[in-house]
Amino acid sequence: MTPYLAYMNRKIFWAMGWTCVAIQALGQTPTNIEAAEWNPVTDRWLVSNGSNILSTVDGDDWTVFGEAQGSHGMEVIDGQLFTTSGNLVRAYDASTGSFLGSLSVPGASFLNGMGSRPGFIYVSDFSGGRIHAIDVSDPAVMTESVLVPSTPCTPNGVTWDAGESRLLFVCWGGSADIHAVDVETGNVSQVVNNTGLGNLDGLDGDGNGSFYVSSWSPARITRYTDNFQQAETVVSGGLASPADISWNPTNQVLGVANSGNQTLTLHDFSGGSGMEPLVPQTGTPCDVQHLSHATWVAIKGTPGAWRCSAGDSSGRLLAESVHFISNFPAELDFNIDFPGAQWVVWTDPSGCQTRVTLGLHQR
Repeated sequence: MTPYLAYMNRKIFWAMGWTCVAIQALGQTPTNIEAAEWNPVTDRWLVSNGSNILSTVDGDDWTVFGEAQGSHGMEVIDGQLFTTSGNLVRAYDASTGSFLGSLSVPGASFLNGMGSRPGFIYVSDFSGGRIHAIDVSDPAVMTESVLVPSTPCTPNGVTWDAGESRLLFVCWGGSADIHAVDVETGNVSQVVNNTGLGNLDGLDGDGNGSFYVSSWSPARITRYTDNFQQAETVVSGGLASPADISWNPTNQVLGVANSGNQTLTLHDFSGGSGMEPLVPQTGTPCDVQHLSHATWVAIKGTPGAWRCSAGDSSGRLLAESVHFISNFPAELDFNIDFPGAQWVVWTDPSGCQTRVTLGLHQR
């Protein structure tokens, strides 16, 4: 059986026959994992499980997440969980799993990957070769439009690239590509021509310019940096048909839904805790200390223009400023009083970065 048929045998069953409730998961045991999503509201992971959504802290102990249902793509934005199954998009309260609304997407048959920016979600139609834009500002009255009527490949995982203000999606199939979409015009451009990987499934970013991609052939996680000019394999073991993936920016952990063995694997990329250099340097490393709500001190680094970026739990950029430093130590003013702010990254002129994950006491 070809990888495509294996994929469709499992996925189309849920997309076409989702009303067959007799095959729902029994108890709290994962039986049909497909998508993973970090839920910053509850500090837990969510996975789609055929006809319901399961919640876990560590991938070992599971509970059913309220009324939530979904078979494929998921996104948590603005305190709400959005899921897909067949041609339906559903909305739930991200705290309780209570139902908020649903939308039947015209012409769609197999809604799959999902990405988001404030007020909107974007969903790939795996079978139809389309990408839909959905206004979710009111989850009880969602509206839909076709953003891309015909994709150049079978579209799978989708994510929003805040740094470049564009939508990204990966392709299913051999020698798969990665594409970008201008959400204002719907124009599609190629980001990576032939990744050398087959059957790309999941896609997510860390909010700092790195993007992670899951592939079935081979089963691995690849990280792209430098606007997709650099690629490296970061996970090559312990995966089984890795499907949707999700980034937890608070702990810098990547969650992978393994559809081949019904497990959620968690991969820690923090390299430590607290503030740390993110880019190894051969010269002077950078170091910034957070003293109080709006006061920071640059201890060392490269003189010149330092960029400060603050983002939320989904990796979206909330604010950015530039500070000029000539001598060290240097006191810096940067107010982090932004709703949803979870992290701050300081970047010096050499590219060295120092990150701090914000606790409640730091805001």
